[in-house]
Amino acid sequence: FPSHDRPECGPVNTFFEDFESYSTGSIVPECWSRLIVGSATQTISSTTPASGIRNMYPFSAAGTASYVILPEMQNVSAGTHRLTFKARVTSGVGHLDIGYLTDITDASTFTSFAVINPSNTVYGPVTIINIPGGPPGNARIAIANRSNAASIAHYWDDLSYQLMPSCPEPSFTPVTNITPIVTGK
Repeated sequence: FPSHDRPECGPVNTFFEDFESYSTGSIVPECWSRLIVGSATQTISSTTPASGIRNMYPFSAAGTASYVILPEMQNVSAGTHRLTFKARVTSGVGHLDIGYLTDITDASTFTSFAVINPSNTVYGPVTIINIPGGPPGNARIAIANRSNAASIAHYWDDLSYQLMPSCPEPSFTPVTNITPIVTGK
């Protein structure tokens, strides 16, 4: 039976997935689902992951889409959690929609709440998406690779679902041109 119907796949509070415990191929992790529209594809790949030996690889051509549907999550409508992950494209400028499905078998129930447009072909900084309050309690968060004009291939890795921190995270500012201070005795 489908992975989302398994009794051990109850709602989770937090999780981290780096795809390391899965073989490559047209699969998703246990308790996840996928929805493919047209000739789009989705695989777990070993091509240049952000860490370890595996990452997610969704591909869509014009008019097609692949939705990678995350496990059922507690508090999905509370506005208290976020997704973090690293993403890259094979070339050009990508387009990933982050949102939710109210029916994981029907792409028309997808509602996007964030879009990222990666242009980096190697993994860069972590993407942070705060999940807004309001999705219905039965919603399943999904990352959609949809294309209206051209073929787009993405890789993403090291995805986590976690509580938002209570205060903003510090940003990194590089320090350059450091001059030592010499003091006399």
